[in-house]
Amino acid sequence: MPAFVQCSFHLLFCLCDVLCFWTMRITYPKGFVAVANGDLLNREEKNDWIRDEWKSLSISPGMPYLFAGPYKTAKWTDNGMTFEIYIADENRLKMTVDQFEIYARIFQYGSELYGEPARPVYRLVGSAVAGVANSITNGHIIEMYRLEDIRVNAHEMAHTWWGGLVSTYGEGGEFLSEALAEFTARWILNVMEKDQDYYNILDGTIIGWKQRRYCAYLPADNYDPHNFSRLIVPANTNFRQASVRHWGVLVVNQIRQVLGDDVFFRCMRTFVDTFRGRQACIEDFFHTIKTVSGTDWTPLLKGMLYTSGFASYRVTGLESNKHSDGYRTTVRIVNKGEIGLPCPMLLKTVGGENRKTIAVEAGQEMEFTYTTSHRVLDAIIDPEMTTVLQYHPVQKLCLYKKMLETMDGYGNNEAYGASYLHYAQGAFDKAVEPVTDYLNDRMKDNHVNSIEEYVKNHGCNEYVFMRGIFHLAAGDSEQAEKDIKIAFPQMLDALEHDGAVSAPNHYYQTGTIQKKDLNEYLSLLGLIAGREFSFDEGMKDEAKIEKIKEWKEWWEQKGKQRKLDLKPIHKRFEAQRLAFRNSVNLTD
Repeated sequence: MPAFVQCSFHLLFCLCDVLCFWTMRITYPKGFVAVANGDLLNREEKNDWIRDEWKSLSISPGMPYLFAGPYKTAKWTDNGMTFEIYIADENRLKMTVDQFEIYARIFQYGSELYGEPARPVYRLVGSAVAGVANSITNGHIIEMYRLEDIRVNAHEMAHTWWGGLVSTYGEGGEFLSEALAEFTARWILNVMEKDQDYYNILDGTIIGWKQRRYCAYLPADNYDPHNFSRLIVPANTNFRQASVRHWGVLVVNQIRQVLGDDVFFRCMRTFVDTFRGRQACIEDFFHTIKTVSGTDWTPLLKGMLYTSGFASYRVTGLESNKHSDGYRTTVRIVNKGEIGLPCPMLLKTVGGENRKTIAVEAGQEMEFTYTTSHRVLDAIIDPEMTTVLQYHPVQKLCLYKKMLETMDGYGNNEAYGASYLHYAQGAFDKAVEPVTDYLNDRMKDNHVNSIEEYVKNHGCNEYVFMRGIFHLAAGDSEQAEKDIKIAFPQMLDALEHDGAVSAPNHYYQTGTIQKKDLNEYLSLLGLIAGREFSFDEGMKDEAKIEKIKEWKEWWEQKGKQRKLDLKPIHKRFEAQRLAFRNSVNLTD
């Protein structure tokens, strides 16, 4: 808040619901504009100053937020809904105004799903901080660097209901706010994309593709869903928690598939209606689903949210034989996971496709029998890749392949993920292809002629190093040594982070090192260079950085001229590959 803005507050706390009603008086110079997350009661101009009085919303109180600056403003009204923009940049003001009709449609769909908002006013405020997105109180104020970003706006608008009309507390509060808001945003954008007038809202990017399919990227070290599926962490529990916004939305979509669309959205609407203007906890969410659906889904919901259990369905047998009334098809499916969830299955026949839903209890194997008019050629579990807990690595590889086939260009996460899983399966030649295609595309985009130049100026050294490991596994020692030598100087550089020395996270995420441990990373560097790399006990970061400089000089003068001994490197990574296969039960 600028120093010249003078504020005085009167706060009244409602202790029963831990909510706050407030009035705020502010004084600021003419030429500036102020906006807060409430109702403007009065505005007076005197001499060169403006005096405002604001009051919290009666339906959705909370702490006051104030923005003041040399804003340009715009207002647009559609079907009784008013949108206001406050931003200093005139070009971005125009870009955002161009999106007003889309924002109105987003609000329309949200209102149809969950009920009309508390107030028919939505305010968007431009922030000077890059990457900031914040929905305040009832979704009326957004602080955002890119107000024209439809995806981010859709998420923040969804907080009108999730976190606004219904505020949350206690364990699971973040899930009820962030995960439900992100699900709402993706669902609405999907609906809008099917509307011909808004067909091109989601462009052909990896982010758009994944958002439409409720997909998530898991880096190499975290393919095991145990690391991600616990979304509600009990109090005083030291447990690695997933990103609720990015992983939680997939679980919300799974809940939708379990309940079915009609029951799911009736549950969500009832939840908003029941706790409108109040606070709710995760137990209220469970109780609402039980009441509306007529079934106690609480054990299953807790299995998805409180534990690290997941489903891992595999087709183990398929028979389709001629029968009197067509073809009698039996599909045998095993669940090697720890929880049984409904999951879509596609039966491919010579005459078309049949869609079914299956569910197998944890650790069990079941047969499903169907009668079809044509012979069934294949049974595909989760064909659209939308079942969040179906994260067996083979299924993940199918997801990556579908992404790479669908997109004109693709992201590094998907390309590397596909390469790593081919490598884990022992398809070493295939492992080289996706990451190589990605690197070639990036070289072309950056007008770079050599991989050495690209790595030096643009990074991706961890991908080049691991491509060397893939080449080594495939028996191409010459190309393996070339890639490893290209990456090695940057591997030394990667030790230093903002003046501190530690194991680089991106080498951990790509599976290069098995734990984010400095000594493990140094031992890998030593294995490559054929010499020891270590720091004296108690050495400060400044001294470590000087040591790294010495290592880099040694590499340039002597190390890179030497022939690498690749056998110890191959032995180490083959052991890591087999350990990974065992940890995720990869048998294909």
